[in-house]
Amino acid sequence: MGLFRVIFQNLIFIPGVVLCTVICSVLVVIVRIFSKKIRILKKIEYLWAKSICFASGIDLVVDSVPLDTKKCYVFISNHMSHLDTPIIMSILKDFSPRFIAKDSLFKIPIFGQGMRAAGHLSLHKKEPLKAMKELNKAIETLKQGESVLLFPEGTRNTYEDKLLDFKIGAFIIAIKMGLEMVPIVIYGTGKCLPKGSIFVRPGKVYVKIFDPVPWALQYNLKRREELKELTYDFMQKKFLELKEWVSKETK
Repeated sequence: MGLFRVIFQNLIFIPGVVLCTVICSVLVVIVRIFSKKIRILKKIEYLWAKSICFASGIDLVVDSVPLDTKKCYVFISNHMSHLDTPIIMSILKDFSPRFIAKDSLFKIPIFGQGMRAAGHLSLHKKEPLKAMKELNKAIETLKQGESVLLFPEGTRNTYEDKLLDFKIGAFIIAIKMGLEMVPIVIYGTGKCLPKGSIFVRPGKVYVKIFDPVPWALQYNLKRREELKELTYDFMQKKFLELKEWVSKETK
């Protein structure tokens, strides 16, 4: 890829992300104040997600099974970049899943207020007791008919050959919600927008969405570690398979 293309894309990406995020966040807050129509909020959120994807210059390659749009799911994805959330939100337009993020994101001016108004939920990672209360509150909110998107690695992964260890909280949520889980494997975002960088490098991003699995319905809280290990083994295998496929395709 030429240097000119990278420079040009960043001239679009950085101001585009800021402008789009501010406008959409303000719109979400205004709509939340004057209207109870959730579908309007979700349309604004979808516009934000698509705009971020466009501004980044990425080329999305998506392989997804058909999903029942009348159902709610717990979507479980690996995490490699800040691009993961808008990419997945743009793909899952029919579900508009809520996500649970670290509380520091909600402290960002305008963006934080927009996230909260849109129904996304915060979690205090450094305060276990408070985190557990927030987790239970989040589960009760989500049970009202929402899908949820979880990144069980807990942070962005910089490894190319393995997933980070999964955090148990994602599986407590899955079990308590009593919904089918939909595993998602994403590859390429770590190269397009690496952890610690604000500069994007346009390229291909590959997303594979698998069939819903009933695992969370088959395990109780006492067996949550087993559920975590089962999910990790499955997603690690599929991640390596996707990586291998991409390597062959790009030779």
